[in-house]
Amino acid sequence: KPIIKLGIFFCDRLVTVSKNIKNDLSKITKKEIIVISNFINIKKKFLSKKKFKENYIFSIGHSEKRKNLDNLIKAFMYIKLEGYRGNLIICTNQGSEYEKIERLIDDHPYSNNIKLLKNQDNETVFNLYKQCELFVLPSFYEGFGIPILEASYHNKVIALSSIPVFKEITFNKLIYFDPTNPKKISDKILFILNNKIKQEKLIKITKKVNSHYSKKKILNRFNELFV
Repeated sequence: KPIIKLGIFFCDRLVTVSKNIKNDLSKITKKEIIVISNFINIKKKFLSKKKFKENYIFSIGHSEKRKNLDNLIKAFMYIKLEGYRGNLIICTNQGSEYEKIERLIDDHPYSNNIKLLKNQDNETVFNLYKQCELFVLPSFYEGFGIPILEASYHNKVIALSSIPVFKEITFNKLIYFDPTNPKKISDKILFILNNKIKQEKLIKITKKVNSHYSKKKILNRFNELFV
């Protein structure tokens, strides 16, 4: 895009949040590109006022095609057919795919077990992360993946689409699935849900992710740019 090229033209060097974006930028510029990751800044820890009675799988993302929420919803059918008794809860906004997602849920054989929550406040989202038994991010494309850090903050079991940036963020040590195939998404999710030992190992990794992307470490990287 012209605005990106304009910014690159006037800058001395570039800072981006992942090696994945660095690789994309390196195709259009020879300038130095430095990778400094995102971090999350949890200013307030909310108490869990609302307790969810049933287990649930949680996902969050804008209602747009690249977030791939529709394939996660389709995958949920296979998960329920295998006997899963919990729900699927998705936090989203009024994006370009919202009405399509609503229709998909209305026609779903397990529509009563799918909750689509729009424009939730920080406290609700915080508690949805905190109480879920599994967090899933099925995106086709991301520049980084802030929700991964948010789920890691709560030491959650995480399942991710097999895109390069997600593997980069999580050291290629979590469970990844083909985001184009709902059945394969369900297979990986069921593998995690039915394997308590694997869940414990995955939580150890998410704790390392949370530590690696600490606010202090990332800010120190930025400060080093001006030394």
